[in-house]
Amino acid sequence: MPMLNLGTYQIPESKMFRVLSEAKELGYEGLDSAGAYGNEKAIGDALNELGRDRFFITSKVDVRQFVGQTVNGRPKTVYDCFEETLSYLQTEYVDLYLVHWPVPEHFVAMWKCLLQLYADKRVKAIGVSNCQKEHIERLLQEGDVVPAFNQFERHPLNNRMELVRFCQGMGIQVCAHSPFAWGNARLLEYDKLNAIAAKYNKTIPQ
Repeated sequence: MPMLNLGTYQIPESKMFRVLSEAKELGYEGLDSAGAYGNEKAIGDALNELGRDRFFITSKVDVRQFVGQTVNGRPKTVYDCFEETLSYLQTEYVDLYLVHWPVPEHFVAMWKCLLQLYADKRVKAIGVSNCQKEHIERLLQEGDVVPAFNQFERHPLNNRMELVRFCQGMGIQVCAHSPFAWGNARLLEYDKLNAIAAKYNKTIPQ
């Protein structure tokens, strides 16, 4: 799994090809997407031109994609969302598929669906997003497959070291989302980071 992934949240469809082209040139190897972002079709179109094999592709399933919705007169499922993602991304598989949020009444059932997709070799790895220690411990009661990945908000204002250590102890790859703290001024004006940035002639985000 790549150490650095390009997040595609809020990237407009009209700019997707340019953004992914530049990411490819800059050496990004990972691409983070989600069905709930509403732009996977644009990602698929861009990858069709750039080459799907140039990126490690992550996608996620969210309850907003299926709860209260139907497909051909029946309730929509996680499996339907997965097929939808494959269709939009124009690929036969994703490298990593995640449960986007641990919504209490759906979380375990969603994980069981991912376990089946993994068993069927439809995905290379499965994991979770925005999960705490107790969420992961609950999933471990469902079988011997440990989530390969946990993506959660992490940055210098909130380093989450206790959760990081727990995940590392379980062999779970940690991924930080929102590493710039949503543009929080406290991060961009942080004295210690300013000193490091000045030393290396870089901006704080760099």
